[in-house]
Amino acid sequence: MPTFVAARHIAMMDIVKRRQQPLILLRSQLLPLIQTLEDEGLASFHFERAPLEGVQENLSESLEQTIGFMPEPPHYRWTDFSKALIPTRESIHAALNHLDQNVVRDQGSFDGILGFSEGAVVAAHMLLRKAESQATAGEGEETSGSNTAEALKCAVFLHGLPPVNQDSSDFEAAGNLGGALKVPTCHVIGSKDPTAPRALDLYEMCDERSAQLVQHSKGHYAPYDRRTLDKLEGAMREMIASVDHSEERS
Repeated sequence: MPTFVAARHIAMMDIVKRRQQPLILLRSQLLPLIQTLEDEGLASFHFERAPLEGVQENLSESLEQTIGFMPEPPHYRWTDFSKALIPTRESIHAALNHLDQNVVRDQGSFDGILGFSEGAVVAAHMLLRKAESQATAGEGEETSGSNTAEALKCAVFLHGLPPVNQDSSDFEAAGNLGGALKVPTCHVIGSKDPTAPRALDLYEMCDERSAQLVQHSKGHYAPYDRRTLDKLEGAMREMIASVDHSEERS
């Protein structure tokens, strides 16, 4: 096994944290998966707290309907939302800058990114930056992508949402970006999640040759049951092996 695998990092992003230990909720849900991959030297994980604190005014009821409960404060979020409950472009760009200027500066570059809910929107925009930068480079123009985006080789979306269209301020339709996000990806989607149709749109925006879909029968929260975690673990193993194979060929 190549030694560089042990240095693999996947940045964690979460929509809501609870109690006085804001990084515990997502980590505790994924802990069996994390421990297995780290013990085998396949991946290491850095958890990053979202930069915005508090639930946006008038969104508590909508948030509770989406995830099924309202965690105790403190709450942290990656983006602000429009009245239509769509992350604003301005706050998405601020989140991307936060990752570039703070996380990567302190932790170094990451091979992959894992996002839950609105965190997945930010992750999807990071991959979109990479795709746009590669397209620009292919045309012989100077690239404007971030070093963070350029380094990404894989992504995991937990109940993810598509990127937001710059002109319409609505989520991108799958047909507009079909197959545009080229890195290997894993997608977790719950059948009782009201955002599932949007999550499927994001899945269809990724490369059909390397996008893997993990489905479960629950709602809008990170998987914690053994069966779903086992399925996600298998998908992530394939994703990491695919990345390693691509690196060996290059």
